Amino acid sequence: MTWRNPRTVGSGRATGIKRAFPEALVFTYQGDGDLAAIGTAETIHAANRGENFTTIFVNNAVYGMTGGQMAPTTLSGQKTTTTPYGREDAFEGSPLKISEMLALVKGVKYIERCAVNSPANIRKTKKAIMKAFQVQIDKLGFSDGGNTVSLSHQLEDEPPGVLAMGGAGNDKGIPPGNPERRNGQTKC
Repeated sequence: MTWRNPRTVGSGRATGIKRAFPEALVFTYQGDGDLAAIGTAETIHAANRGENFTTIFVNNAVYGMTGGQMAPTTLSGQKTTTTPYGREDAFEGSPLKISEMLALVKGVKYIERCAVNSPANIRKTKKAIMKAFQVQIDKLGFSDGGNTVSLSHQLEDEPPGVLAMGGAGNDKGIPPGNPERRNGQTKC
């Protein structure tokens, strides 16, 4: 079975499909607008409940389907069609760090953040996607996620997981590394 949901609140629809067909392999493929703007609430609550589906978040740091306007994930100083001089945090607010937000949700177990800017990174991304699907197959729960740089994060003793897949490279956002979870916070 294949269902398509072009834009808007993929996590809400995926929840309904997975509950109706619990043995189906369900995933969403969401961009900045769907996951980090209009669909943020659905994504956070699905992760919190440990819904057993996978989300691949393609973070372009802009609204890519509608002309490249500033998105909630647009980096500080990044130029877009609606911020031609660069995003100013004091005026537009700081970029949302979706992976970090979701890492704090109790229902999340696994986050993988990948770049797709080289053959080596594409291979790493393929492995991350397979691992996120395995989280779902093993019925561990929610797999969803993040931004544009390589980052692995395994949270122990908590159900569900997160996959983050991003865009343009490894030079912006959070530096690569292995974050540690201390006192309910993710430290990179």
